Amino acid sequence: MPADGGGDLHVQEEKQRFILFALGEEWFALPIETVKEVQPLSRITRLPYAPPEILGIMNLRGKGKVLALYDLQACLGGPQHEVKEGDQVLVLDLDPDLVVGVIAERVEAVKEVPLASLAALASSRSGPVEGLISIEGMAVSVLDPRKLFASFFPSLS
Repeated sequence: MPADGGGDLHVQEEKQRFILFALGEEWFALPIETVKEVQPLSRITRLPYAPPEILGIMNLRGKGKVLALYDLQACLGGPQHEVKEGDQVLVLDLDPDLVVGVIAERVEAVKEVPLASLAALASSRSGPVEGLISIEGMAVSVLDPRKLFASFFPSLS
């Protein structure tokens, strides 16, 4: 720092942008760079003998692109989500050749959050929940989508 005290003491606080969404009474956040788009839920085609985490497949925007839909609640060890009219699909770009969808009841907003406010969860280092953030008084679970889908796609590990 210069002797005259004119040095720049403003340190840019590192922030990350998350998309917030709700499923049931729980709020989740995904890094915005992993969310390709948000689409309204269209007709789901169930897959016989699929694990409970896979809701089925849907045609993405009528362009013949098939998207596998995953039940986030089931992926996190909870009960299966009952699909309802008005549900939305978060299209996740996990890898150049791997795009999947997860169901959300409500997609709220994109928020910029200081990384210092992310409370890491020591017990979940290998799990899909990276930590918690508090936004407008709500506890929001921050998900690592690569870890969330690593059991389905070992190349993500």
